[in-house]
Amino acid sequence: MKYCPKCGAQLGIGVQFCACGYEITEEERKRREKEVSNLDLKKNTRIPGKGIIFARTWDRLIAFIIDMMFITIIGYIIALPFPILRRQTVLDLFIPNFIDLINWIVGFSYYWLFETYNKGQTIGKRILGLRTVDANSFETTSKKKYAINNLLRGSNLLFLIDLIVGYIANYDIKGNR
Repeated sequence: MKYCPKCGAQLGIGVQFCACGYEITEEERKRREKEVSNLDLKKNTRIPGKGIIFARTWDRLIAFIIDMMFITIIGYIIALPFPILRRQTVLDLFIPNFIDLINWIVGFSYYWLFETYNKGQTIGKRILGLRTVDANSFETTSKKKYAINNLLRGSNLLFLIDLIVGYIANYDIKGNR
């Protein structure tokens, strides 16, 4: 168990007492671990004793918009020296080019670097008090998992595909939406 069931404070490995005075027995540890592993996300959005609340869709969307503003500004600054490569017509939106590669690199790097080295938070998530965590432990995850999670975020088209597939896959799980 990583958190005290009484006060929600984070506990170290092998701790038998929380700072609040609560005694954590072996039976309690096993029961709480089983409780968290069997959590039914369809019914609960808050995990007892852990203080975890899943973000609302609007909060996630606002954080995404804030992050995209930063990514767009950075991508635009990088693309300034390449005016010939900018899109000239609406049809150019459907033809991948060098700028799309730059945008993907900037977007992927932004999300991966911030989430990996900033406790699962990008600038937008930090403003709204959100963070990306591992689905099982509810702790920050590995660099590799953050990289896989953010592979499709750099490209507008790939992100749209990722968004649609993610929504369909998690449609019936309220906490993951």
